Amino acid sequence: LEIESKLENYVNDEILGEEGIIEELTKNIARVQEQANGSVLKIVVASQDKFNLFTRINELRDNGANPKEMMTTLSLEFNGDSKFISKFVPKTFKSGLHYYVSREEEISLYEQSINFFKSEFGFTSVDIIVDNSFQVPTSTLPAKAHIIVE
Repeated sequence: LEIESKLENYVNDEILGEEGIIEELTKNIARVQEQANGSVLKIVVASQDKFNLFTRINELRDNGANPKEMMTTLSLEFNGDSKFISKFVPKTFKSGLHYYVSREEEISLYEQSINFFKSEFGFTSVDIIVDNSFQVPTSTLPAKAHIIVE
């Protein structure tokens, strides 16, 4: 019997990615809480359109599209986001996108963490905002929720 000695063969990248999402969110909450010092936390989840854009970027990268093809395709398919696309997408050409999950999975991760956020930061209420009518800042991306502390 031979025992595998490489740790990476036993590590689930999906679990690490999900932990990374919560770790990043926790750091952002701590930063905002320090400035605002409130008792209500609101976690604003990116719009479904942003998740669709991320998925499409990955599909184009996986299919070998060059940067010009990617920009043209994305601008046509997501014409309402052309300003965002022109600024954000070029940054992904070399490094790719950060780890993210589907919108439903992200919301579930945040819901599972509500009690932790309450106990860790002393919030009396934690709301996860998924309402598309809410004015979501453009900096809100999949796995990069916007934080409001009141």
